[in-house]
Amino acid sequence: MRFFKLILIAIIVIPMASIAQDGSSWKISIGKKVLLTGNNYDDTVTNTIKIKKSDLDNGGLFKIDYTDPNKKATKGTNFRTIAFLNPGQTVVLQRDSADNLMMYNRDLMKVIWANKKVTVCTWSTPLDPGIAAAIRIRRFRLCSIEFAEE
Repeated sequence: MRFFKLILIAIIVIPMASIAQDGSSWKISIGKKVLLTGNNYDDTVTNTIKIKKSDLDNGGLFKIDYTDPNKKATKGTNFRTIAFLNPGQTVVLQRDSADNLMMYNRDLMKVIWANKKVTVCTWSTPLDPGIAAAIRIRRFRLCSIEFAEE
């Protein structure tokens, strides 16, 4: 009976998790300057940002706003993670339970300076550990950030 309940919950949550990725959009900005507005995970050319050291010299904030149109459908069942991955696909920086990420420019500069290129990804994980263990979680690439020499 317990196994049946787990299967039933998985059948309900898996489609919601995949639907939650469709129609999503994000905005990446430094201070008031919008660097990227995206809604297509597969567009690797347009979703690449080149940042110079001078862009990060001021004491401003780097911000990623992720908008999920189906958030109400999955509210209370999933939490979102936004992470920075180095070229070896190792997580350098990660924020859990976040639809947005804010960090000081100097902190972003440290991450980019150490790696020269990072990929920003997001994924949604079910809160129930049993369901989370039973499904495959897919990372969605929001953008790549490259350090540009001046």
